[in-house]
Amino acid sequence: MQRLYSLSRVALRMPPSYIVVAVLLVTLWMMRPNLMNVAILGTFARQVVPLGIVVLGQLLVISSRSIDLSAGGVILLVNYLISSGLLYDRPILQVIPLCLAVGLSVGLLNGLLVGKRRASAVIVTLAVNIVLIGLVEYLANGKPPGDVPDQFRQLYNVRLGTLPAPVIFWFVLAGLMSALLRRSVFGRFVWSIGSNPVSAHFRASRSNGPSC
Repeated sequence: MQRLYSLSRVALRMPPSYIVVAVLLVTLWMMRPNLMNVAILGTFARQVVPLGIVVLGQLLVISSRSIDLSAGGVILLVNYLISSGLLYDRPILQVIPLCLAVGLSVGLLNGLLVGKRRASAVIVTLAVNIVLIGLVEYLANGKPPGDVPDQFRQLYNVRLGTLPAPVIFWFVLAGLMSALLRRSVFGRFVWSIGSNPVSAHFRASRSNGPSC
């Protein structure tokens, strides 16, 4: 009885998302047991990696009591740059930094408007998202883009054992994000802002002030 009570307490402390995933896997196993193999589950996981990476970014934003609605527009613009044929002749080591620069530029714009100008995060990021979508519509002229270069296809299909490389990359990013939030001063400030912005403000003032 005591062990059952301890297990129930552990289950209640688990994030609800873990429980939802477990329920979905059990449901899938009961209804489609032939889908519960490593190859098919690896394919499913590989398809949700882009969304998982976006969730890591949103975790950082939401933990600081804000929100970013421009992620969809950034993904759409990056997909257009990769698949439109504009960068087919460029090596992958040039294309990836360019796509990262696009995301960083949009994030910097959002940060300046929200953090410095004190504009509403919902309005700013939603407006930026609409602008990015309109920009892609203008560049594509209403037509779907072309195809992804072979070098990206090959990178996407790499496997290390039974695990796809994108899934491993996702896990590595999640580990780095966890270490950033738990081990660094910046991460502790993010958590403190999310729990108590006033306390975080005074903590920052003490850490930046003259020492006694």
